[in-house]
Amino acid sequence: MKKIFKISVVFVLVLSMCVSMGLSSYTAEPNENYYYVDPENPPVDPENPPVDPENPPVDPENPPIDPENPPVNPEVPPLVPIIPTTDLVINHIEKYDFEEELIETEILEGLEVGGVIFSLDYVKEFEGLSFVESDVEEIILIEGENIINLYYTFLSGEYIPENPDFPPGEGEEIESPYIEEFWDGELGPFEDEEDVSRINSFSLVSLESYPDEVNNKTWPNPGSLLLNKSGIEVPGTGNQWEITLEIQGKDKVETSDIVLVIDRSGSMSGQKMTDAKNAAKNFVNTLLSDSSKNHIRIAVVSFAGDVTVNSGFQSYSGRNSLISAINSLNANGGTHIQAGIRQGSALLNGSIANYKNIVLLGDGAATYSYKPNSPNSYLEFWKYESNRTYSRTTSAIPESGFNYGSTVGAGNSEYTEYQTGGTGQNRYSYNYRHGAHAVAEAEFAKSKGYEIYTIALNAGSEGDWTLENIASSGNYYSTASSSNLNIIFQEIAGRLSNAATGAVVTDPLGDMYSILGINASNYNSLITVSHGTLSYDTTTDKIIWNIGTINEGIKYWMKYRVTLDYSAEGGVFYPANKPTYIEYENIDGNDAKKYFPIPEFRLRALTFTKLLNSSGYGDKDFDIILEGPTGQYKKTWAVSLNSGQSKSIKGLLPGTYTVREIVPMNFKLIGMSGGGISYVSGNTYELTIGYDDWNVSIDVINERDNDGWFWEDPDPKVNSFTVGETRNHSSLPIKDKLLYTKLDYFIIPATVEIDNKFNNA
Repeated sequence: MKKIFKISVVFVLVLSMCVSMGLSSYTAEPNENYYYVDPENPPVDPENPPVDPENPPVDPENPPIDPENPPVNPEVPPLVPIIPTTDLVINHIEKYDFEEELIETEILEGLEVGGVIFSLDYVKEFEGLSFVESDVEEIILIEGENIINLYYTFLSGEYIPENPDFPPGEGEEIESPYIEEFWDGELGPFEDEEDVSRINSFSLVSLESYPDEVNNKTWPNPGSLLLNKSGIEVPGTGNQWEITLEIQGKDKVETSDIVLVIDRSGSMSGQKMTDAKNAAKNFVNTLLSDSSKNHIRIAVVSFAGDVTVNSGFQSYSGRNSLISAINSLNANGGTHIQAGIRQGSALLNGSIANYKNIVLLGDGAATYSYKPNSPNSYLEFWKYESNRTYSRTTSAIPESGFNYGSTVGAGNSEYTEYQTGGTGQNRYSYNYRHGAHAVAEAEFAKSKGYEIYTIALNAGSEGDWTLENIASSGNYYSTASSSNLNIIFQEIAGRLSNAATGAVVTDPLGDMYSILGINASNYNSLITVSHGTLSYDTTTDKIIWNIGTINEGIKYWMKYRVTLDYSAEGGVFYPANKPTYIEYENIDGNDAKKYFPIPEFRLRALTFTKLLNSSGYGDKDFDIILEGPTGQYKKTWAVSLNSGQSKSIKGLLPGTYTVREIVPMNFKLIGMSGGGISYVSGNTYELTIGYDDWNVSIDVINERDNDGWFWEDPDPKVNSFTVGETRNHSSLPIKDKLLYTKLDYFIIPATVEIDNKFNNA
């Protein structure tokens, strides 16, 4: 085996050397049968040259297709894109008295989706009707539902304003009313007439000091508040009190001039003018109530087609002159609101008061105004009607843009047409909007720092718009009834002279108190206020009283009834409320906060204690009856006591009471002792509770009595007796005889058999 292995190894080595020599010979010396090929540059076959991939050879029988100009197959027509279409529904609708009625409906079919349709292009003319508006100006068509609603209204012939000053068809053109002008400061008030300085003082702190009680004036200085909170016991209750919060204020001492501008146009005739006069006179009497109000002055201006200064500025001493001026007003003519505002502003120009105000009352839209110099420069779209575009002037006209020597309008319409033109659907109408001119005049006055209040008396939509935009922010009032004018005038009077504004009271109940039966829906019936509004948080038992403005001479109050819980200890005071405060803006314009005093109340309590001279009967119940006090508030209470136990009855009233004990069998009442108790007879005593008696204690003493039939001794005795005939029942069988056993105040009948024995065991 070793020899064979050696031969094999030698053979392999020789073979390997031969192979190596042969390969070396092939690589180094190629011959005619073998040659070297470069893999990166292979030889080219001239009969089959390589193909350029970027420029392949073209087959003349199958040329390439141009993608931008593909060949057309005459047998197959080219593809045409399909555009979706839709329908449009146009409803022509008549509107009248807040109702609608369909006139006709037209349907336009096959309209392209995505197209834009303008609604005014489809307005039609209907006899007796005028186009008013469309619900959309334009619509982009979609594949679904497309609808346009065009509205028309009935043409009643001649236009009649909402509150006409003249009979239908009548009116008059007028000259511009004369405005009485005053130079600055000409009308005072003057420094030597009165002290116009503000009075600042130290803060007033409540009985209990709070760190956030700030910016209060010391009573009775101007701008100060006097707060009080008290409680009166509700008769006959003993645990209920009527709580009253009261607020009084001292008005600020600053000069204030007020021009009362009153509409006396024809539409104000009758009851309107009567109510307006009465409200205006009350307004004067409220603001000029006494000689201390000399820092306030009032003037009266009235307007119709003209304007009149009925009274210059008057303080308390001239109050009667103001009343006479108001009484002299008579309704007649059109409505030149712009002139009324301009005259009121002219009066204030002559004033040097700290505050300058205009209070304007009107019942309708303006029907006159001053003529603008270039009205076409201040136009806005108004409406499209009867194939005509209507435009109107705006309130953007500057003061220099009015010709105050010329008045436009005839007193019978809120608008006056001054220019027309155009043809077909391009016809137009330009109009003066008298209310907008009045609004512009108000802006001139407000820019001087004058405050304007307006009252719209059933003025209609245009009149409401005018008066609301004339007013300074938050100073617009509207009412449908002249009977409400007095309330509105009084509110404005309060805002013009006040001790505090934005007043809000926060009043949380004390922990031991509640308002019986109160909930989120009935609190307004259980809490009453003289002014303002209420809210109540049922979770926290917190009352929020929003008063607003506080004025001198008015007492503001809130009332409600609280109940002190019987879990309160007798004779111990409990505060009716947690800290209660008012937050407001003082006369200096600063945020202020002041706390109310808090009333405290207590319950009158009567405590009974059971004392038993005999031991071993701790579970025996003794019932005590209390009745009183003598009179209309008499009540009855019952207390059940065991030996050594005490119980209290709370919420008692002072007066005379009867105390009686129901004594169990085998016991007797020894007596009752304590303050105010005295013996009457049997088991009855009399108790007197005085006004200063808040905690009365009575001991009720009993002991075991052996005189009864029934015993509860450990060694009981047997009580035997026989029931025989009685005079009242001699005819009855013996088994039906009755035994009557009297136990204190109870009669207990029991049917017994002959020789039946009772055992107390």
